[in-house]
Amino acid sequence: MPIGFAMRVASAVCLAVPTAVLAFPEETIPEANRNPADPISLHVIVPQVEIRASINAAGGGGGGSESIVGALIVGAMESSRTKKAEDKAEQIRMAMEGFDADAIVKREVARAFSGINWINGSKASFAKDPTLWGKMAVLDAGSAPQMASLKITYEMTPDLSGVGVSAVVELVDKVNPRAKKPEKRFLPERVAFVKGAHTITSLAPDSSGKPIDSVAAWTANDGKLLKQTLIESIAKVADLSARAMQLRTTDMAAFNDKTLPKMSIGWHRGRIIEGADALATPETSNGIVRTSATVTPGKPGVLIWAGYFAHTRTLALGAGQ
Repeated sequence: MPIGFAMRVASAVCLAVPTAVLAFPEETIPEANRNPADPISLHVIVPQVEIRASINAAGGGGGGSESIVGALIVGAMESSRTKKAEDKAEQIRMAMEGFDADAIVKREVARAFSGINWINGSKASFAKDPTLWGKMAVLDAGSAPQMASLKITYEMTPDLSGVGVSAVVELVDKVNPRAKKPEKRFLPERVAFVKGAHTITSLAPDSSGKPIDSVAAWTANDGKLLKQTLIESIAKVADLSARAMQLRTTDMAAFNDKTLPKMSIGWHRGRIIEGADALATPETSNGIVRTSATVTPGKPGVLIWAGYFAHTRTLALGAGQ
């Protein structure tokens, strides 16, 4: 479930679970499935070979241009906006040349899962095929009765002002009596376990409060800031994904505590479970923090629980960036 950004390099991790079949669906992975003597194996998939950039250049004007001349004027304006946006997107692409997404995902997933003795993160396999048929082939070729697929995507916001990374993990049974066809094992209502993790990083305004030229900031020094932000964001969702697989019923109860304040991060809306002190704007009278709420630059950010993890942080440009 991507955060709605426009530039994407997708990756996925598949985890084969050699344990008993889970119920449908489970909020947490049962203790019986967390067996250090028969650990979960990881299969990493990074399907894209280059960064793709889409842009949002719609101006929204021209609603009243009913004449041919009016339509031509609006069309020219839209074309100009699209050209400028494409030029900026191309700057992002050029700055990201040489960024090895495959290596970063492998490294960070292995690191994040290394402390879980019932997941063998140090010996993860690697592939490029993210399709249903590709996942089916991995599931059916393995000896384990279950496979957990962890798909990771990272991308820019449509206006190229922010960087986001998303992950979704789903646990699928090799033999599922409820699935009449093999591919139906991957339907949302047939998977045994599913959780997500998302993070978005934005740039803080300048000292006067004015928005900065985000494309210039991201692409300076051969994209140094953008590359480092992506590395940190991939690491964050890798950590959150590993954390999601380790959740217990006590965690779920704590995350759903109705006394916790709420917040929206994009269209992700949930309760703040970490980093409430990082908010630079207060919550509203009804307990919902406004979508436009800002996070104090330099702090680790805010983490919410919306049935999955969603995280946001703000960067302030410094001399070293």
